[in-house]
Amino acid sequence: MAASAVASIHDISLPKFCKTGGAVSVKNVSSPEAIVSKWLSAFESTLASGKAGDLTGLIHEDGWWRDQLAVDWEFHTKRGIKNIIDLLDPRFGKVGFRNFKAYETGQFAPKKETPIEDLEW
Repeated sequence: MAASAVASIHDISLPKFCKTGGAVSVKNVSSPEAIVSKWLSAFESTLASGKAGDLTGLIHEDGWWRDQLAVDWEFHTKRGIKNIIDLLDPRFGKVGFRNFKAYETGQFAPKKETPIEDLEW
């Protein structure tokens, strides 16, 4: 029996990649650790500033926020930057997010992957 192609709110369209013909020099690309460190620093600064609107430069407009009791005593899953900002904005001053740090080793440490040809992730 063939699976039907019924659209669901959980289905997403993945981007299509075409060959660009140009290669990216590894010398010009920051290390995964440097990229994550820079993003976490900007994220922490934005949260400390109390300016929720500044999250638009850090989180994709169709991004997800999965909150497991970090901002209040309820579980939240929000999709879209507007919904994420609506969740975080009234809580910025109360939560006190700080000292973000990425894993340095193990499976969750920042690393570069190439899931398909010509795409580094």
